[in-house]
Amino acid sequence: MSWIALCGNPSPERLACECAVPTGAPSPAIYFDPEGNDEPQRPKAPSLGEVIHIWLDALNDGTWHIDPNTGDFALVDPTELLQAKGPDDADLL
Repeated sequence: MSWIALCGNPSPERLACECAVPTGAPSPAIYFDPEGNDEPQRPKAPSLGEVIHIWLDALNDGTWHIDPNTGDFALVDPTELLQAKGPDDADLL
């Protein structure tokens, strides 16, 4: 195994980080489906740092926010999210 699972959501897809990269190279963020694939196959961001940048931007612009009633993360309408962020960034949120 050359990757490590980082986090997931209620769907089967999970976020992972590729670890088998040359020294000094960024580790791509990838999605995998543990029910359908043994190995992650879909790159979503060029690095884990880029994923964190996407998350911070979403918090900063209000796309991703904390619901004051529940304390949970909440997103804008999914259609609006897709249009504003594009499919890869929207998947990471």
